[in-house]
Amino acid sequence: MKIPGWFLLTVTLLLALGGLGALLTCLSAAPTGTVTGVVVDAAGPVAGATVRVRATENVTLTTPEGRFSLGSLLEGHEIEITAWAEGYYIASIPVTPTVADITLVLRPYHTMDHLTYSWASPISCRIHFRKESGIA
Repeated sequence: MKIPGWFLLTVTLLLALGGLGALLTCLSAAPTGTVTGVVVDAAGPVAGATVRVRATENVTLTTPEGRFSLGSLLEGHEIEITAWAEGYYIASIPVTPTVADITLVLRPYHTMDHLTYSWASPISCRIHFRKESGIA
């Protein structure tokens, strides 16, 4: 059975147009969202803090004014933004790009124990064995 040339041409054109449509759909869904903001602690802006989209390689450092900007994000899809700097706990906030001027507040690690806390010794109890064991 011979397939007519017009049929092959029609199928080829439809496949090409379908592929073009799929390409245009992919391009229109390209990540264009952004998240901007500032990282601060109790004293003010934190320079050099690492800010990222949790569990991704989309990462940046804050400016000397504590400002940051993350791009290439899918708009309308909630993500979690985290911030960290040496000596601080990680701060995080859920956001839905595009969003501007969020604030992440870093809390410093505790470096001292409470002065009035009484520590219990890990060896404060004595183990007693039975006489039959031969251990006194």
